[in-house]
Amino acid sequence: MYTLKWSVLQYVILRPLLSIAGIICQKLGVLCESGSWSFRTAKAYITVIDGVSITIALYGLFLFYGLTKEELQGRRPLAKFLAIKLIVMFTFYQSLVFDALEGRVIHATQYWTLTNIADGLNALTICIEMVFFSAFMIWAYGWGEYKIKGEPRTSVWRPLWDSINYSDFAIEIAGSLKFFVDYFRGKPYAHGPRVKVIDGEGKTHTRVDFGEAFGVAPHPYDPRSAN
Repeated sequence: MYTLKWSVLQYVILRPLLSIAGIICQKLGVLCESGSWSFRTAKAYITVIDGVSITIALYGLFLFYGLTKEELQGRRPLAKFLAIKLIVMFTFYQSLVFDALEGRVIHATQYWTLTNIADGLNALTICIEMVFFSAFMIWAYGWGEYKIKGEPRTSVWRPLWDSINYSDFAIEIAGSLKFFVDYFRGKPYAHGPRVKVIDGEGKTHTRVDFGEAFGVAPHPYDPRSAN
């Protein structure tokens, strides 16, 4: 489960690094953002690395859904999952399609380059798609299931701060890196199954506890839990 979490977090680290690499390559004149797609340009390698990274992240998220759908039963987990992840999939992979069409179907004009037209079509497509995705997200993430009876309405400032506070990314990345270091050092809490589960056929299996793997409950063998 820790490895599964890291399969997603790697994209959080790699995507900004690829953006920085793109800026540097543009400055050096080797990015070649405009023009046909070729491995003689830095853009091709950045795109491939980005594609592999996001595919691994999406695969990890699909596995995460499969492992947690029982715990989230009754809360429309599939709808919540698709409401966000389909946006990621559509926006990235359709951008690859428009890139591939540059120089083949999409041609430059007197005032617009290949990249200008491809980016414009991609942006227009995203704007149209977001109308439907936003309606789907309102349904998937309805506010009613989060309202606690008898409790006053939450102030708008707290959720606003949560939305712009990215410290949780740094905490998760640091925690995952520490886990892998402890794993290779052979610490007990980083190894072995945690709980026993019984499947539909009555067979007993072992797996990592959801709470331990995702940081909402300490592992009993973790020395930190004794403090």
